[in-house]
Amino acid sequence: MKVGKMGSKLEGGDPELLAWPNGDMAVDHPEAEKKCLGKKPLQPPETDPKKNPDYMSDYADWIQCMNAKGLKVDPLPNGEGWNFKAGTTPPRNADQISQECMIEAFSE
Repeated sequence: MKVGKMGSKLEGGDPELLAWPNGDMAVDHPEAEKKCLGKKPLQPPETDPKKNPDYMSDYADWIQCMNAKGLKVDPLPNGEGWNFKAGTTPPRNADQISQECMIEAFSE
C-alpha cells in the first residue's frame, strides 16, 4: 500500500511503503483537522498539565513506578513523555507497565 512521499524512520525501509508523516498534520491539512476535531478522543484531564495542578508530581510518580517495575525510562524535562534508558531493552510488557503506572500515578 502506498502512502505517499514521506520519510521512513526504519533503516532500509521503502519510503513508498513505510512512512511517518513529517511536519504538523493539523497545519498541513487544516480541512481534515477541522472535520476530525470532534472525533478525536479526549485525554483524561489528570494527564493534562493545564488542567491538573499536580501534573509534574504525578508525572514523577509515573516515571518512578515504571522504573520500579523494570521499564527503565528517563523523563523528558518538560513532562511530556519519556525515553527508554540508553543501553536497556524494554520488557515485552512495556506497554502494560506504562499504562498501569500511568493509571496508578494520575489517579487519586
